[in-house]
Amino acid sequence: MSISNGGTTYVIYKSENQGCSQKGKALSVEIALEIGVSEPTLVRWLRTPLPAEKEERILAAIEKLAKEKK
Repeated sequence: MSISNGGTTYVIYKSENQGCSQKGKALSVEIALEIGVSEPTLVRWLRTPLPAEKEERILAAIEKLAKEKK
């Protein structure tokens, strides 16, 4: 899945090889839970350019989830 927010494109891979997801749970749900917001809130955030703090929170969550799944 790729997510673009006004110039920055985030590519999030959901596969067994990449490891960043649990069976039956969408990756966006995992990221939202990790940063403490609902999935709809995360999706709304990604519709516009992100402030640096939010971008850092999301990227840190993605990195953490990827490491946990390896």
